[in-house]
Amino acid sequence: MNSYHSEPKFNNPCDAFTSTQRFFILAIVCLAGILSPLSSFMYTPALPALAQSIGVPISKINLTVTVYLVFGAISPFVWSSISEVYGRRLVYAVTLLVTMASSLGLCFTQSFAVVLALRALHAIGCSSARAIGSGVIRDVVPVQIRGGYMGFYSAGVGAGAAFGPVLGGILAQYSSWHGIFYCLAALSSFTFTCVILFFPETLRGRMNSESPRFLQPPIRILCPRNSHISPVASADEVPNRNKINLLGPFGILRYPDVLCILLVMGVCYLAWQDNIVAATSIYSTDYHLDEAKIGLTYLSNGVGGLLGNIVIGKVLDRAYEQQRLIESALGDTESEPHSRKNSVSTENSDPTPDRKLIFIEKARLRSLAYSIPAFALCIFAFAALIQAGTHIAFPIILSFWIGWWNSFILAPSATLMIDLFENSASIASATMNLVQGIFGAVGSATIALMIGKLNVWWSFFLLGCLCLLVLPLTFVQRAIGLRCRKKREDISN
Repeated sequence: MNSYHSEPKFNNPCDAFTSTQRFFILAIVCLAGILSPLSSFMYTPALPALAQSIGVPISKINLTVTVYLVFGAISPFVWSSISEVYGRRLVYAVTLLVTMASSLGLCFTQSFAVVLALRALHAIGCSSARAIGSGVIRDVVPVQIRGGYMGFYSAGVGAGAAFGPVLGGILAQYSSWHGIFYCLAALSSFTFTCVILFFPETLRGRMNSESPRFLQPPIRILCPRNSHISPVASADEVPNRNKINLLGPFGILRYPDVLCILLVMGVCYLAWQDNIVAATSIYSTDYHLDEAKIGLTYLSNGVGGLLGNIVIGKVLDRAYEQQRLIESALGDTESEPHSRKNSVSTENSDPTPDRKLIFIEKARLRSLAYSIPAFALCIFAFAALIQAGTHIAFPIILSFWIGWWNSFILAPSATLMIDLFENSASIASATMNLVQGIFGAVGSATIALMIGKLNVWWSFFLLGCLCLLVLPLTFVQRAIGLRCRKKREDISN
């Protein structure tokens, strides 16, 4: 019997991937996503050694950091938009090739101009991977378990921020600054090989026969069987992708519900970034730590964020299931009026676990009601301990919890953005990266001035209060979310 007729079809294209396939796909996107934080955090401890090696002042070397941040903020707009039209696999292959080539170039150069140019190229190559990875998770993971996968993905990518400074400091001290880029070249080459050999196309509409054979992996163990995917379901899920929309991230910013959650996320990220930046100078001046020991202190915040991302993923899945049961129990009382008008809720009469929620915001943002106050409390405590001149162990312990609660804020925000813009998940993720970059840059540029004009306690007290000030926006978002989604869908239809 022909296998086409003997194999089941799935209404949801995500179901064409097995849990084992999803695990290995997640592993590959984590490898690609970790390159950007590694490239940034490994590079920072080597700045003095780089300045001495190529014979330029540290002020010029700092330009390489600025260039990296600028191109790292812009390039996700381009690559995420391309990935929504031509697919994830092709964009991964091109960007990893650019990352590998620029890393190899940085391994051998001793010219400041070349370093500046290659760092820009490096950012163009690796900074888009996180946004594209969010799109991949949307492609292969059903919504009811998406929170857990987003948690593990954030943890995998966050490992670069946790261990990058330590690894970069060791390589810079015991080899040279070139050793950092030998490491990045090896990792990007390995990831490129995995993508070429194994990584399937996951974009809806291109994961079937629509994808040219030469763009498909030669080893197809991670590919869904073509016959597994219902053509009707695919047609309903796939949006019209005729052209690349480079302004897509800016278009997302005009929606009130999106602005609410992005503002909350951005302010809390600003407070976290200020804590990271200020801690370096505080540990150096107040506790007289050298660069290697300062790098080790980053482990506390990084490990807290890594573990927090894993836990919040499970919390999100549980909250989704609780909200599903609530909506199922209410039945037609709340669901029926919306199901006729809202494509998000067309399956509300279906009690199965994979149906989409009407009030997805309640499931995703529920944890922010306690995580933002807990995060602000940790910021207050960190500043009080520093101001009181306590033993260094106490602020390091607080750094763990700051990283933990920061992940409890960022991961739900990222998951909700994918839920709200499923047909352009990579673009939505790129928008989040833009907001984080803007708020992070503002925080990095102003925290030293704040501490100079005020002091550590009052600076971080104001930042913590700012986090509490935006907390009501999460309740506003939950109140207006459904109405804003319906309005977007009416316009698109």
